Amino acid sequence: MAGCFNMQFITDYFFPKKIKVLMVCMANICRSPMAHAILRNLVKEQGLSDKIQIESAGTHVPIRGLLPDKRTLNVLNRRGINSKGLKTRQLKAVDGAKYNYILVMDNSNMAIALKIIDEGCQNIKYILDYATHINTLDVPDPYYGHPDQFEEVYNILEPACRGVLKKINQIDSNLG
Repeated sequence: MAGCFNMQFITDYFFPKKIKVLMVCMANICRSPMAHAILRNLVKEQGLSDKIQIESAGTHVPIRGLLPDKRTLNVLNRRGINSKGLKTRQLKAVDGAKYNYILVMDNSNMAIALKIIDEGCQNIKYILDYATHINTLDVPDPYYGHPDQFEEVYNILEPACRGVLKKINQIDSNLG
């Protein structure tokens, strides 16, 4: 049976690959870090942190390494959601191959993400594809609005993130 030795099987069994999710908005300071933190919190609640990795990026990030907008952090903190480690970064072409799910917040960022990564990338979807109660694909950008708009964005993203996690659980039977 020496010919049956399969190193890939051994590697996958002892070191399973994480499912990787990337949230994308424009500057990576409002919507995508909020979605990042929400989904990370849901994943932690289900005990799947060792199996699912969540990150976020922006299509137009002038300065890498900044913290999210204070209003985003306030919304997350009021709900007891950990915002530690959230920092801005630019979406890169290599992200198309690196992530299983690239979830974009709106039409304009979808168009830019497809140019940055690849028009044919099958991993890019709208985050609101996973929200059953919403009839649009665009998560509104709250940056120039009233602080209440950040609450509204949270109320859109939270059920969408639940839908994302539900889909991941349905597709990958190895998670739970």
